[in-house]
Amino acid sequence: MPEGLSARGLDPADRRAFRLGLTEALAKIEALQARVSAGIFGGLSAEEQEQLERLLAKFVGAESPRPSPQGGTQ
Repeated sequence: MPEGLSARGLDPADRRAFRLGLTEALAKIEALQARVSAGIFGGLSAEEQEQLERLLAKFVGAESPRPSPQGGTQ
């Protein structure tokens, strides 16, 4: 994780342990990401969002070779 997005501190209940937490900067990034996603996908029903997620996962997970512009495969 990039520096400044998480914080590590001592656990007051167990001095041998550390506690990990998110910084305010990461919380702001997550809130912004949620607003952007809502703006992009807000017009889709829950079913359509699930279908899009499945299709994108299938697309990204495709392991077949891509055709090259010269007509062969890469």
